Amino acid sequence: MADELDIADLRVYFMADYLIKSLRLRPDKWTKMIQIEDQNRTIIDFCDKAQPTLIVFHVNPAGNLVVSTSFPTSLKSKACFFAKKLPEPLQRDSKEKVASALNFGDLSNAALEQLQIYVNDVIRPLLTTPQNHEEWPDVVSTDLQKHVSDLQSQLQVVTSLVKGKILLPYPKYNPTTTTTTTTNGTTTNPTGYIRTNDTAQTNTKNGDVIDLKLVHAVESVVIEWSHQIRQVLKKDSAQPLLDGLDPLPSTEIDFWKSKRSHLESISEQLNDPRVTKMGELLNKSNSSYYPSFLQIQNDVHHALEEAQDIDTHLRPLSGHFESLETTDFLEAKHLFKPMFHVIELVYNNCQHYATASRIVVLLQEICNLVMKQASENLEPMELFKGEVDEALRKIDETFESLKKFHDEYELTRNKMDTKWDFSPELVFTKWKIFMERMNKIKELFSIANAFLKLEKVEIGGVKGRALSAEIFQIYEEFKDAFEKFSAKTYNPLDTKNTEFVDDIAHFHDIIDDLDRRIGRIANQAFADCNGLEAMFKLVNIFGSLLERPKIHHVFAHNYSILIQQVEREMDDAKELFDRQMSYQEEHGSIQLDRNMTKVAGSLLWAEELKQRYTQPMEQFRQLENETTQTPEAKRIEEKYNELDQLIDKFIESLYKEWANNVSEASKFNLNQYLITRNPKNHLIHLNFHPQLETVLREVRYLEIKDRKDIPQAALDIYKDNDTYLQYINNLNYTIASYNKIRETVAEVEYPLIERQLQTIDQQLSDAENKLTWSTSGIGEYILRTRTVVFDLEQRLQKSKNNILEIQTIMATWSKSPLYERSSARGGGGATEKQTSGDNLLILADLDERLNKRYKEIREAGDRIHSLVRDNRQYLQVDENNSAISENWKAYIEYIDEMITDGFYAIVQCDLDFFRQETDRKNNPEPLFQILLEVHPPEMLFTPSIEPNAPDGFADFVDGLIANSYKQASLIPRLAKHLPHASYQPDIQEMNSLTEIRQEINDRVQHVIAKANEYQRSFDRYAYLWTDDRKEFMRQFLLYGHVLTSEEIQQHAIDGIPENPPTTAQFREQIDTYEGIFDEVEKIDPIQVYDKWFRIDARPFKQTLLSTVKKWSFMFKQWLIEHVTNSLNELQEFIKKTDTQLKRPVKEGDYNLLVEIMAHLAAIKQREQTTDALFTPLKETIELLKSYNQELPEEVHQQLEILPEKWLNLKRNYVAVRQNVAPLQAQENAKIRQRLAEFDVIQTQFRERFKNEAPYSYDTPNAYRKLDRVNRDLTKQENELEKLIKSSALFEVSFPDFKLIKQCRKDIKLLKQLWDYISLVRYSMDDWKSTRWREINVEQMDAEVKKFQRDIKLLDKEMRTWNAYTRLEQILKNMITALSTIFRTSSS
Repeated sequence: MADELDIADLRVYFMADYLIKSLRLRPDKWTKMIQIEDQNRTIIDFCDKAQPTLIVFHVNPAGNLVVSTSFPTSLKSKACFFAKKLPEPLQRDSKEKVASALNFGDLSNAALEQLQIYVNDVIRPLLTTPQNHEEWPDVVSTDLQKHVSDLQSQLQVVTSLVKGKILLPYPKYNPTTTTTTTTNGTTTNPTGYIRTNDTAQTNTKNGDVIDLKLVHAVESVVIEWSHQIRQVLKKDSAQPLLDGLDPLPSTEIDFWKSKRSHLESISEQLNDPRVTKMGELLNKSNSSYYPSFLQIQNDVHHALEEAQDIDTHLRPLSGHFESLETTDFLEAKHLFKPMFHVIELVYNNCQHYATASRIVVLLQEICNLVMKQASENLEPMELFKGEVDEALRKIDETFESLKKFHDEYELTRNKMDTKWDFSPELVFTKWKIFMERMNKIKELFSIANAFLKLEKVEIGGVKGRALSAEIFQIYEEFKDAFEKFSAKTYNPLDTKNTEFVDDIAHFHDIIDDLDRRIGRIANQAFADCNGLEAMFKLVNIFGSLLERPKIHHVFAHNYSILIQQVEREMDDAKELFDRQMSYQEEHGSIQLDRNMTKVAGSLLWAEELKQRYTQPMEQFRQLENETTQTPEAKRIEEKYNELDQLIDKFIESLYKEWANNVSEASKFNLNQYLITRNPKNHLIHLNFHPQLETVLREVRYLEIKDRKDIPQAALDIYKDNDTYLQYINNLNYTIASYNKIRETVAEVEYPLIERQLQTIDQQLSDAENKLTWSTSGIGEYILRTRTVVFDLEQRLQKSKNNILEIQTIMATWSKSPLYERSSARGGGGATEKQTSGDNLLILADLDERLNKRYKEIREAGDRIHSLVRDNRQYLQVDENNSAISENWKAYIEYIDEMITDGFYAIVQCDLDFFRQETDRKNNPEPLFQILLEVHPPEMLFTPSIEPNAPDGFADFVDGLIANSYKQASLIPRLAKHLPHASYQPDIQEMNSLTEIRQEINDRVQHVIAKANEYQRSFDRYAYLWTDDRKEFMRQFLLYGHVLTSEEIQQHAIDGIPENPPTTAQFREQIDTYEGIFDEVEKIDPIQVYDKWFRIDARPFKQTLLSTVKKWSFMFKQWLIEHVTNSLNELQEFIKKTDTQLKRPVKEGDYNLLVEIMAHLAAIKQREQTTDALFTPLKETIELLKSYNQELPEEVHQQLEILPEKWLNLKRNYVAVRQNVAPLQAQENAKIRQRLAEFDVIQTQFRERFKNEAPYSYDTPNAYRKLDRVNRDLTKQENELEKLIKSSALFEVSFPDFKLIKQCRKDIKLLKQLWDYISLVRYSMDDWKSTRWREINVEQMDAEVKKFQRDIKLLDKEMRTWNAYTRLEQILKNMITALSTIFRTSSS
């Protein structure tokens, strides 16, 4: 329960306890609720503030407990409420007071049922029990009972209505103290009423006795029934439409279903036997309400028949309506026809529904459903947020579905003929308004579709930029106006909403203004057009906008200008045609494009001219307005037709002339030889006449144009067009290859191919003297000749390409040195110790670059040898032919010389690089750099400059040059008949290269000498990295300076007296190193000799500066730590001690007294030192400040505050000492007593120790006894330590307890002695198990003598102990025994 929640607030506990019990909650529900900040705050405000005065707790659908400050509108389960009686905070005094300040209780989730139960079970028994109103007047009592009965009846009726049922109340007749109720659980007698003797009675005509009050009660019920039933009967399914609502057809179906249910319930109640008896009673009593009673029954009967008939026939429609609601509207077209078919069947078969009023209501509701589905599908407000094209498509599709619905209605209406004689206006009143809205939306998006295209409109011409800007401004304005619709929250398809109509009207006002502006801009842009094409382009750009009424009215006059331009274009084309015809009369042909034949060029010109005037004419015909029907337009059409005929006639006449002459020219040219030769240079040429080529081109063009009347002679030639083209191409290829051989063959190559070339000349002689273009079978000859010539040309060209490749390979490295500066790579490649701005020789990847270069040269050598072998094959060199073999050697030597020259260029490139970069006359940047560094105890150059140092600088430079020479050894020599196997000897023998190399080495030796001088200039600083700083500081702190060897020898015996340094001595040391630092800092670390050799002493300088700073900072740091630690330690001591001294000491509080005495002793101990502390500290701080060593502000504050605090502490010391003096005296007496007692105890302990300690050799378990006496001794020592501390604190003289100390010394000695005893015993036990023959007497004797030497080195006090003497005796006996054994074994 609530006890598990650990709630401290009594008010909250009261509410939580009640909730958990009433709602039967688990405690964790409450815990989860108050973890939510808002919920917890509501409960706290209710308890602590005057407002709110009400909180309600209930469980939400998720199963969580929630709290609110108002009653919920609906409940799924029971709730609890707490209401303050007064608007004030709740008191925490007790649960009784909390309960008395609140009204609290439960809320049912079924309020009406709860009220009904409350009235029936509480109110009614309370007010109708006679004992409760015995003293009341009869009138009051009777009236009260009547009101109670009325209340019960009303509750029953209302409850039934809420549940969807109609409940008819029964007579409320109770002449005594009871009331007759309904059949809903009320207790009555079999007749439904109770009789008593004092009830008013009358006699009927039959003599029966009738209770008049009962008759009156029945008549009252009949009146009430009449009202209830009339309310049900007069309900009409058309009422929602009359109320201006938009009901759906499901409303109609639900209405008749509900009405049927209600009427069946009423009919069942009216047929109840008790109701029958009520009718008999009215009949017997000749009541005037009996006819009304019968009428009610009759009306209910007829209404029930009607409701059952209509409900039965309408139910099949519910599936159609449901399908229409759940199906996408655009896919629901097929649902309309079956739906109307069922409506037709309902109308024809349902007697009570076959009226215009009924079917009109249903059709109106169906229209509402269709409009609703169309609206939901269209999502009008979402349309404005999407793409306009997509919106228009969606609108058109929706219109199609709406039209399909209306068409199906019309078909059904036509089928029904006169049965549906009502006006369609009754059905489609709202439909027409809805369709008007749909049309407005479609018009809106159609306008948007046209205007939004203005975004990308770009107008050319002089004013194009300004007009385009205006167009874009119009686009922006339209976009803003259009996008306002997307911000609207109404549904534009809502026929009741008129805001959309107003917005559309305002939108059209804006559009009218934009139309006028667009018309003005279109006029200006048209006037700025520089030609007909631009005019048509402008018309196409604006498109449908130009047909908008206001724009068309402004722009229409431009169409006449357009007509004039089209006509002018026709006239220009006609004029151009006339000029060409005149030119043809003078020159025999029209003016043609370059390289065009007469016929083909003329035909092409005619087609281009035709296209020139045809294109604007076609564009003009595409104008969809009245402009194309004017007389001017018809005149243009006539000119177009006339020009068309003239050009067609020109083409026809030209073609006929060509066709008549083509045959004769072709026959002559086909009889020419294939090639001709120039006797001077032996080059050959193609002998194909240009006229033949012209014929072929003409026919090819005519066939492309699909001419059907080409001359047969031309066709005969053209049918072999591919053959002639093939002949020409092959011959051209052969001629080009042959001429190339003649023109490019080298002097060393010609002897190798001379015979092959002679063979080709013999084969070409037929083409020069015998074969013509009309000779049959020349194709094979041409191909054979081409193959032979092409083969030789290709082989020769490949050999030349190989020679070029060899030259290229050898030239690869002749322009780029093997080595390069950093700048060649943009600063990259420098070593880590070089700065990013250096332009030194790159050494970081030297091995990698060398290996890469060597690998490239080796691969190049392999490639060169491969190329030479290929050339042997290409030139078809026969090694067996001695003449050719000699020619081949000459060819190889030619290539070999080429390679030698290549290597010379490579090495010279590298040497020239070094010579130029080390020549001070060229003012070069530093090329090489060595680093000067400190590697204690020496200064070293990297690389070394020592004469014979491995990897020294001189060897390094010479090695770089040797690497360059080595390149010539990597390719084996081609000319193997020459003496050397590689090219390196030839390169090394070249004097020009040797002189350059020697010159570079001389320059290297010169800069090395200067580097040595530079290094010697720094010898005076060597002590800074060779001396030990820690040892220096140790001696300085002890003696104030570093000891000299003389001082050490002088005080070798008595020791050197300590003399701590003063502040002045610290200053002297620091100034010395600061001066050295300034001196070193002025050193220029970069030295350049001969402008190309640089010494980088930055590492040396940085190390030296760092070392000097370390020396200087060593003294500063010690001073800083000394000041800081001294002040912190003093501050902590004062704080701790002052706090402890303030504690009052009472008599008997020994522990506190001990602590106080300890603090007093500490003050006394450090008094003298602390008094003299502050002045040196201030001096030290000033000294540090002079070196820019600022101490924290906290240190300065301490230095100001601590002297006063220390003085106060000393004053407090005196006062406290006086206060504890009496207690100290008492404690002194106690300590002296304890010391006397401990003196007796130590004597006793010493005697017991002597008895228990293992002084005897035969003591068993000696180590255990040692452990035991050690534990006892430790306890005595601990007690002694306590006495020592107490005596020191209370200033009591302390005797020297020597016996305890002697015991501790004996234990240490015994442990040492027994370790030897154990070792000796272990060794002897091991010897005892040794066999006689395996005894090593010498080894045993050596070990025993070693034991003897060791025990003699033990403390002399042991020698009186039994254990020692026995051990010594055993070792002596063992020596004697071993001597005997040795003599025995020897004999």
